[in-house]
Amino acid sequence: MEKGKKCAFGIQYCTWGIVLGASAGAVDFLTARWLGFRHLWNGHEVPAVVFAWVMVTWTAIGYLLAMFFERRQLAREAAEIIADQYEKLVESQNQLLRSAKLAALGELSASMAHEIRNPLGIIRSSAALVRESFAEDDPNHKACVFITEEIDRLNGLITSLLRFARAKEPVFRAADLNGILARSADFVGGELRKRGIELVCHLHPGLPSTTVDEDQIYQAVLELFLNASHALGSGGRIVARTAPASGPHAVALSISDSGPGIPAENLDRIWDPFYTTRPEGTGLGLSVVKQIVERHHGEIRVDSKPGAGTTFHISLPASSGDEMPAAA
Repeated sequence: MEKGKKCAFGIQYCTWGIVLGASAGAVDFLTARWLGFRHLWNGHEVPAVVFAWVMVTWTAIGYLLAMFFERRQLAREAAEIIADQYEKLVESQNQLLRSAKLAALGELSASMAHEIRNPLGIIRSSAALVRESFAEDDPNHKACVFITEEIDRLNGLITSLLRFARAKEPVFRAADLNGILARSADFVGGELRKRGIELVCHLHPGLPSTTVDEDQIYQAVLELFLNASHALGSGGRIVARTAPASGPHAVALSISDSGPGIPAENLDRIWDPFYTTRPEGTGLGLSVVKQIVERHHGEIRVDSKPGAGTTFHISLPASSGDEMPAAA
């Protein structure tokens, strides 16, 4: 509570305490007089002194009660402020830990990627060369194919690591979020239909343009579509929406799936690098999405309940007509 409000709050309580205490004292005195009680001092009646004494006594009681309730209210508000600050402190601590992990990942990825890729390239070339020596129905040919496929998968993982660790600075330009979402939906639509997944897009007409790096937002939307499709497996429904946003952000995007949802205890961990519940997953997809959104001065959050599906919400600033500075 602000200092001025505290002062006004205390004066209000004390004023009511004095008024009610004085009123109670007057009623008490007048009732005594009405019942016939006389107030004597050395044989002389002293109604004014008794009246004043009763007034002061009840006024003091009212004042003390007012102070008690004021302190209790202030203590309750102080407890709420402390609880709010504690939550912010925990969030800041988690953010620092996440930043430390990202920094360590960046250094490790940069130093190891080159050393890993060179031998992988040699192994793949050798496997491809050996494969040509066997007929397609030969088990050795199949083994060589398996080797090259696994090397390609490892190379893709290294590429993801580098992309995450060395995130390219966004180039901000005015863009149409509806167009980005539609392009992403067209790209994944064919594969989703093969797996029996229905994709529905609700594009808000007249949506304000937003200042973003179109390629990076496109990548983030693709990651969310892929994340939703992995949650569904086969069958189910994905719904994507755009809409005007409120507050400091002007455009919003949400992607929902009808999958099994995310347990509450895992909601805070889904943004951590390498955290995944899929055996074949890398655990970098959502970390990349969060990184992209934050670099665009936007916000991302998730709503999920087990058995009720998951929804990711992204909000982004409106277009200002000028290029925006990169996030720190």
